[in-house]
Amino acid sequence: MTANESYSAYVRLTECAFPRGGRWLFFYWFAVMFAVLVWVNEFSAAIVAAVFVVFALAATYISRQFDRGAVQALSADPDGITFGSRGRPSCHLSWADIQELRISQLRRVVLLEILTAPSVEVRYRGLGWQIAQLVLAGLPFGLQRSVPALVTPVRCPASYRIPLLRVSAEDLRAGLAAVAPGTPIVIAS
Repeated sequence: MTANESYSAYVRLTECAFPRGGRWLFFYWFAVMFAVLVWVNEFSAAIVAAVFVVFALAATYISRQFDRGAVQALSADPDGITFGSRGRPSCHLSWADIQELRISQLRRVVLLEILTAPSVEVRYRGLGWQIAQLVLAGLPFGLQRSVPALVTPVRCPASYRIPLLRVSAEDLRAGLAAVAPGTPIVIAS
């Protein structure tokens, strides 16, 4: 890979589509549907229990499918790193804005943590904003208006955490090192 090329990677779908904590929305949606179904109809306890089990299994299955899905939402080139999916808010950081890149191999994902330089102004959102985003995402058509977890920074230290799929920690380090010479890249154990 030459310096004129770019590097791209697949990001976990839940981070691109939902606000932080949004994967639990499936359980919320199925719980609401279950409550409405039980409230509207007079079912026996056995049928209510069976419907509850079916709804819980369906919510778990859909949540796991979204958790395993991936979208190409991270790209790096000599100008910097950009993350975010099409049609959703995205974030671009130049290499000068990045203090360090940390890579951790977790069970099913490779976590890329982008630590921003102290000179970069990062806009944090409070707990109230996060709860409002989850409520908005839980409403019909509200998901398109919520800000995905991918572009929401975390504190201590100021960073962005990006779970990547379909890549190993060593391949990610090599790909980023080729387009970001001089940026410290640390593989955590």
